[in-house]
Amino acid sequence: MSILSVRALVIKTLAMLIVALSAGISVFLAAPSTPAMAQQACPTGVTYAGDEAPNSTLKLQMPFVSGEYWTVGGGGSFYGNNFHCNSYNDHYATDWNRPNDAGAAVLAVADGQVSASVGAPCPTGGYGCRVTIEHADGYKTTYAHLQDVKPGIVDGSKVKTGMQVGFVGSSGTTADHLHLAFRRNNSSTCNTSGYCAAGETLMPPQGHKPSPMMTALGPVNLEDGTNYQSINGRGYLPNLRTASGWQSVTVTVKNNSDQATTVNYYYRDSGGTNACNGSQAVQAYGSVSLNPSCAWFIPAAGYIEADRDVSVTVANRRTSPVVEGTHTGVSAAVVWGPFNLPLVAKRLTTASGLADSDIFVQNAADTATTVQVQLVAAPGSGYTNITRSFTLNAYGTLRYSLKVDGSVPTGWVGSAVVSAPASAVVSDFFAWDGQTDFAYNAYPSDNKASSWYIPLFMVRRTGATGDASTPISVQNLTGNNTTISTGQMVLSCKAAPGWTDFAVSNPSPVSDNASYSFNPATDLTLFPPSMTGWWGSCKLTVPNDKKVLVLAQIRYPANKNASAYEASRAENSDRQLFFPVIKQRLGDGSATAVTIQNLNSSAVVSATFYYKGEPALCAGSGDVTVSDSIPPDSNLVHNHRLPNWFLPDGWCGSLRVVSNQPIDGFGQITNINTYASGDTIQAYSALSRP
Repeated sequence: MSILSVRALVIKTLAMLIVALSAGISVFLAAPSTPAMAQQACPTGVTYAGDEAPNSTLKLQMPFVSGEYWTVGGGGSFYGNNFHCNSYNDHYATDWNRPNDAGAAVLAVADGQVSASVGAPCPTGGYGCRVTIEHADGYKTTYAHLQDVKPGIVDGSKVKTGMQVGFVGSSGTTADHLHLAFRRNNSSTCNTSGYCAAGETLMPPQGHKPSPMMTALGPVNLEDGTNYQSINGRGYLPNLRTASGWQSVTVTVKNNSDQATTVNYYYRDSGGTNACNGSQAVQAYGSVSLNPSCAWFIPAAGYIEADRDVSVTVANRRTSPVVEGTHTGVSAAVVWGPFNLPLVAKRLTTASGLADSDIFVQNAADTATTVQVQLVAAPGSGYTNITRSFTLNAYGTLRYSLKVDGSVPTGWVGSAVVSAPASAVVSDFFAWDGQTDFAYNAYPSDNKASSWYIPLFMVRRTGATGDASTPISVQNLTGNNTTISTGQMVLSCKAAPGWTDFAVSNPSPVSDNASYSFNPATDLTLFPPSMTGWWGSCKLTVPNDKKVLVLAQIRYPANKNASAYEASRAENSDRQLFFPVIKQRLGDGSATAVTIQNLNSSAVVSATFYYKGEPALCAGSGDVTVSDSIPPDSNLVHNHRLPNWFLPDGWCGSLRVVSNQPIDGFGQITNINTYASGDTIQAYSALSRP
């Protein structure tokens, strides 16, 4: 908010006091000042707001579009760091403003569910038009004084970090600004009464403050009157392989919105020093392909921004030998870390030849930082844990190749934990001594869960692209040095028609941060010869007091092809999926397949597939809509590698899937002409939304 006049500040304070009283919130008035009476302090161990106010346990983003600059406080509300007696029950409030801020998009600062929304015509007093979102761990945010609520945001709506909920306005107050109220459990952390300094009014002490908050500086404790740049909605690109000598990189961006947008892209060298940028328009629900290049340097990393929700894939390609790997852009919502990689190796001898890992870490902030990589040896491997530290410049990128690290012994295998204040992490896992690559995004620790789906599981199954198997790596992230005992990792699999359901479990204990792999390609004990050809979907569970991450691979040993994707958390409640890259048997042989998993154990999914054609790229590619159903706990594959499916051959574009039940899925990109002469099979996880 701009600097408020005394009159405006009085009006606002009275309006908020009325709101507090009408909501049944206790308000204490100051007792007469008496020198003989000492001020009462909160007991030790509880907070009396201010510098002692505890930080939020939520990982918060700024409530604005990535790239925008906004000032917090600066004469408006900045309760909690200074005059703590002037506050509301467990209420930490911040006002945000900038020049010409009316109508600016207001975004959710964290995942949650809308518990209250008041749209136009806006009330003339109090908070005016507003949206309240309930988050994890008892937190609640209110976005107040809005011009209006975004259409579709209603009571009960589920929202993701970065989704728009409203527009900046001045309803219920005198000047355009966003009033962001932050509460936890609607109760005070200290109820002791006392006396305030002269001129202040005693009210209940405040609770947690909305800090640290992620900004372009990284996570910061908000300071009154300070200007910050948002990264909410930004997609990071840590691995642009042209900087490693590969021949091409294609970044595909899908607009997930029903309104057109402009995609802004920014590329940097590995040191973060040189930069170039550009922009491109994208139609509603459309997609665009970018080929990162800069006139005076080779880009090593970058990021994507737009004023609408977008999904991003990055496809790297080397021509000799042919090796391809695809991963998704890393959302700013998860750059807090730490990040986990369930499968990491150095010169490991496997049934798929020698295996090695490259780990890419992009500094997501414009300040230098330190990155720590903890290598956790696999149980029973005979190796020890190793920790490495690196310094990254602002926006710099690290390529950590275990193959050339002399401190890591040959044959080392295990998992990795990457820690940095703000970073984006992906990994390339190479097999057959570098002849094949599966790229995958590192997992934020917050993604850990007790139950996971593997949408497509195969046991030495023969198909058009060779014999395929689906090894999965399960990393124990329970914490507190907790071991998952033998038999507690249970893989329960639901068969496709003609096969039989089965269940297997881990034959040995798995220590904290370590991984265990179920490998149907080579393990003839858990997956005997009688199971050869089996396929279907699986569910990996551990006891509720244990937490894991699951990485799924698809390997074609005979053809030296491999890909990987992140398995699906069973607790995911999203009902929309976005796939930026769809190809139906193009002339160069490229084609895709998408696998959709029904995350409901009892209800049938009714799904609508909205294929958005890109005729400017592939002539004759029109929009196509198809409906389908998926049984409980089962999957559905739309295989665009099959000739003249419901899409015409030569079609290209993107896909949005809308369901009546929670779903998740992944996409595969293949080349039906050349899969036998190089690694041309790739996979990426779909972006899910409520």
